[in-house]
Amino acid sequence: MADEEHELSIAAMREDWDAMSEDWCSEAGDTAMQTIELPETVRKALGPEAARDLATWLEEHLHRADVPPISALVARQKVNVLTLDRISNLLLADEPALVERPDGKRVWRVPVDLTFPEKGRAGRVGTIEVDAESGEVRCGDTELAQIAEATRQLAQRVLHPDA
Repeated sequence: MADEEHELSIAAMREDWDAMSEDWCSEAGDTAMQTIELPETVRKALGPEAARDLATWLEEHLHRADVPPISALVARQKVNVLTLDRISNLLLADEPALVERPDGKRVWRVPVDLTFPEKGRAGRVGTIEVDAESGEVRCGDTELAQIAEATRQLAQRVLHPDA
């Protein structure tokens, strides 16, 4: 296929995609479920099997209701600001994990590591939870004091290993 024809085909697919309507269907007793019907140009360009695979993938990934409003990045930033403000500039939030608590609330569990400019990450000193719906940092004075103490102890072991 020539480049010009390929570009026209892609442009037509984009137009069809933008104009595409989403069908709503529901069965008795079930909640409405959104289904995606791909435009004819997409089905022709991809072939029936690839078009079905694409539609399935889109339904699974684009219409997920389980994506929290607060991202992992925002949760990590909130923890970094809190630890910088309340404990030490040597603490660094690591990659958060999204978990569901027993009370049904989803939270980001954000590990906190002690770091040194010349040594890198020295080790984990605690974990702070951030509400995945509201962004509220769930860490009181007691938890902050525990992290501060763990930080002091680890720093002592790293900086003075023979003591």
